Amino acid sequence: MDMHYNFLLRQHSQRLYLLKLLRSQDLSTAHLDHVSRTITVSRLQLYALPTWSGFSTADLVNKI
Repeated sequence: MDMHYNFLLRQHSQRLYLLKLLRSQDLSTAHLDHVSRTITVSRLQLYALPTWSGFSTADLVNKI
């Protein structure tokens, strides 16, 4: 279980780094919002949290 969460957190960190790079390249706020929703928010809200929250410890949930 911890390996799965670590994978998701590492993936999320990479996606945040991508957003920072796009912002530094002067991508508009609207486009950043669209990219953010596409690659980050949807993954965590629609996949990770509902699916695994019942099997998670409080410590793992707090990491997210």
